[in-house]
Amino acid sequence: MICKTAALAVIALLALTPGAVLHAQTPPTAASARGPSDTISTGYWKYQTSLLFLGDTEFRCVGPEDVAKFFDGPCKKHTQCIYPIKEVANGKAKYDGYWIDRHGKRTNVKAEGTYASRRFDLSARIAGIPVSGKITATWQAATCPAGAPH
Repeated sequence: MICKTAALAVIALLALTPGAVLHAQTPPTAASARGPSDTISTGYWKYQTSLLFLGDTEFRCVGPEDVAKFFDGPCKKHTQCIYPIKEVANGKAKYDGYWIDRHGKRTNVKAEGTYASRRFDLSARIAGIPVSGKITATWQAATCPAGAPH
């Protein structure tokens, strides 16, 4: 049972997507009181997730309308993510909360990392997994290829 739970948690971590990696609340934006160095660049981004020897890579377009989602915290698709503790400022991000899946199951999640205008590094711990996963997003270009997902 523990192996099955750990395997599902690994899959959950690897299922994080950028919009999902960064999806659900309100972060710093260029229009906020913080300076422009406290937000991210829009454009084409590469997202990499890894846990032990497993990993995934995908590319996404981040437009001005997507910047707020970028800092919302790690989250899987089709999951409600709640972070009562969310601190995003001055190049550092910290999240402490939980996910609720479509079956109502709650899983505790903690994550922290650093960000700059063209890079976001996050280490996440999901309850039930003895190792942390890594999420890295790196800016690739100012413009996105036609049809790139957001």
